[in-house]
Amino acid sequence: MKNILIPICLLTAFLSCSHTMFSQCGQWMDLHTWHREGDITSNWTVDPSGLSVYQSVNSPASFFVSDQEFINVRFSGQYSVANDGDDDFVGFVVGYKTPLNGNNAWDFMLLAQKRDIFGGTNTPCDNFFGTVNGTGGQINLVNYTATAPSQLITHTCDNVFPGWAYNTVYNFTCLYTSSLIVVTINGDTLVNQQGCFDAGRFGFYNNSQSRVTYSNFTYEVLAQYFIQNDSVCPGEAVHFNIFCDSSTQNIYDQLLWDMGDGTQYQDSVRFSHVYNTAGIYPVKLKIRDIYGCSDSVTHYITVHPLPPVHAGSDTAICRNDSLLMSGSGAASYQWSDNVVNGSYISPPPGIHTYQLSGQSIFGCTDSVLRTVTVHDLPPVDAGPDISLCAGDTALLAANGASSYNWNNGISDNQAFVPPATAIYSVTGTDGNGCSSRDSLLLTVLLLPPVNAGPDQTVCAGDSVTFSGSGALLYIWNNGITDGVAFVPAGGSLYILTGTDTNGCVNTDSVLLGVNPLPAVDAGPDQALCAGDSISLSGSGALTYTWNNGVNDGVGFVPSLSSVYVVTGTDTNGCVATDSLTLTVFPVPPLPQISAAPDYCAGDTIRMDAPSIPGASYFWGNPAPAGNSEDLLIPDANTAHSGTYSLYVSVNGCVSDTAFHTLSVHPVYQSTLPVSICSGSSFPFLGQNYTQSGQHLIPLSSIHGCDSLIILSLDLLPQPQAGFDMPAEISLGDPSVQISDLSTDALSLQYFISTGDQYNVPDFVYTFTQEGSYSITQIAVNGPCADTLSREITVHPYTMIYIPNSFTPGRHDGTNDEWKPVISYINHYRLYIFNRWGEMVFESENIYEGWNGSFRNDSGNPLPQGTYVYKILYTPTSGRQQELLGHINLLR
Repeated sequence: MKNILIPICLLTAFLSCSHTMFSQCGQWMDLHTWHREGDITSNWTVDPSGLSVYQSVNSPASFFVSDQEFINVRFSGQYSVANDGDDDFVGFVVGYKTPLNGNNAWDFMLLAQKRDIFGGTNTPCDNFFGTVNGTGGQINLVNYTATAPSQLITHTCDNVFPGWAYNTVYNFTCLYTSSLIVVTINGDTLVNQQGCFDAGRFGFYNNSQSRVTYSNFTYEVLAQYFIQNDSVCPGEAVHFNIFCDSSTQNIYDQLLWDMGDGTQYQDSVRFSHVYNTAGIYPVKLKIRDIYGCSDSVTHYITVHPLPPVHAGSDTAICRNDSLLMSGSGAASYQWSDNVVNGSYISPPPGIHTYQLSGQSIFGCTDSVLRTVTVHDLPPVDAGPDISLCAGDTALLAANGASSYNWNNGISDNQAFVPPATAIYSVTGTDGNGCSSRDSLLLTVLLLPPVNAGPDQTVCAGDSVTFSGSGALLYIWNNGITDGVAFVPAGGSLYILTGTDTNGCVNTDSVLLGVNPLPAVDAGPDQALCAGDSISLSGSGALTYTWNNGVNDGVGFVPSLSSVYVVTGTDTNGCVATDSLTLTVFPVPPLPQISAAPDYCAGDTIRMDAPSIPGASYFWGNPAPAGNSEDLLIPDANTAHSGTYSLYVSVNGCVSDTAFHTLSVHPVYQSTLPVSICSGSSFPFLGQNYTQSGQHLIPLSSIHGCDSLIILSLDLLPQPQAGFDMPAEISLGDPSVQISDLSTDALSLQYFISTGDQYNVPDFVYTFTQEGSYSITQIAVNGPCADTLSREITVHPYTMIYIPNSFTPGRHDGTNDEWKPVISYINHYRLYIFNRWGEMVFESENIYEGWNGSFRNDSGNPLPQGTYVYKILYTPTSGRQQELLGHINLLR
């Protein structure tokens, strides 16, 4: 249910509350019982009537407070300040707590008001309202500080919230409840603060202000209480509290509660009450304080009825059936066992009780029960699976229920011939009307696909093996055994009976015929050389197959002598064989020529061939023709170089041709001229040569022929690159003189990073754009060279503009400041002197100008006249420059 905090009334409500809510007790406050706290130098004097008090001393902050704590009251009275020339604080405190043990632990709500003219000036005065609490010492609200923690709300004085004036009577009203503070002065609302406030004393406050009178203060008690929840359900507790802060103690002389249901409570500040019946109940509180002032207030409690929850009638269902669980009569529902309202359930067999809790739109809840009986399903059994051979009969009989219904159009416990394998399902129903199903697999076993094999025709003398398939056991007629070979005497019909693993039987037969063999001829024996081709052809049959991979009538090259067998097959597929002997003479091996590959001029060349029995030898060019086994050539010369060939012949079979290539090398002498740079070396044949002159180098060539090389070595001077140029220039003078400083160079080349090239030793180059560039010189002396690169920076042209007049002080946005404009410099300093040589302005910031004042102090302008400027600057390239000139300051 909702929680509501109900104050007695806010400000606007307070102005219109009935007399029943605020009785007009009008108790005068006797100030004789009050006392001073805070600064001890203050002087609070109470009038003999006790209706007014006068504070006559200009002292630090002090208080004059009641001895009685108040809460839920309204104070009314007057105050005024007599003229003493001062302009400080007067005011009031509510909820005041006395510091304990003199430790200055302040705790109060403060309203402090200053004079409307502060300090004799037109400075606006301030009003302060806030909480001051904690530990600390003296409070000083003039400086808006407190040594104790403080929170102050500041209102600047105006026509609505003015400060006080001398000799003026102000009518003061303060409504102080546990939830609201409203302060009015002369009918104007100065404070309207909501919160949670504790009971405390009421009093007056002065700070550094004398001659203040507070008089004619009254109070009236106000009844109020807080209801945590004014809209509840039957049996739900309603919580009541007179004070916002539950720790506040009872300060009333009498409390009386009428709960509207015949129940009353006395002297209860906070408590709870339970209403068991729906309805609207007026709760009235009457209070009376120690002075006999009383007041009352009435609030209403609404007790909403419980919702008429319906869960549905008790139900019996079968296992696996679904049941809708839907409540009615409420705004929202909650089932037990995690059931969702409006959903279907399928509980297990047994008796189940479900509780439905329904909640109304007011949050009131009631509950009912619903019983659901779930019957288990009958244990229907269709029986075990059945297997039978095609054509056999079957009988199906179920159990476990009262009645049975089979599919496939059969009746329970009646024989039938099943046409094929199928699943037979039965539905059994018991006395509760609950049904379940079971099924069995009725397998109709096919007869074995017995196969005796295809009809056959064989040749005379061939053996035959009959092997049946499609069954497990086989029996043949004619006395033969399944899978065992036999030689038939002639053609006949053979019958096979086969039985499978299920005992099912089937038959098949095969017809067998016998044909005569063909008269095959392989032909006469033959001879040939290895590598020669020959073809063999048989006769007397239709097709022929030779051994050794030979194809009938197709040429081949036999590798060895062998017997070749031909198998001939006639049109009936009958086979016979014949053979011949084929002799293969070997081809002599390739002769290996033994000789050196290289000879020197004058050597004897000898080429040896291997000895092969019965072989004839045949040599070829460039040697003279011959048929000796070895070849000898004395006193060889370069004409004998070339490739020699040799082949042999045995039994008319010729070997492959062997080849041997040889070279006859001359003996010679050679001179090698070489030029190198001084200080370097010439590597030749594993040796480094550094001295000029002729070096004799005897050589033995790779072929062993002696030779002589004369190395003629010439040393050239090593050039040194060098040139002169500046490192930085400006576009103001962009031409650069390039001067050659190289030595021992026969030619020079210059490469500039702009892409330009020069082949002269000295030249002038002109740059057109700022940036960084490189110039490279290459000094060359024959094969010797040296390189030097140098960098040059081209700075932009320094631009200078210096105005000669300006008009500061006119504030027209035009020519109000004198500032030189200088571009592309590194260092800058400006000095300005008057006509007597006194420096009136200086700056190192090129972006700072002179506004015509001394040191740019706008409060110290300089007179019109002529001034001298001096500017020191350093361009991005070059040395420091100086500029002198005059400035005309016009006003």
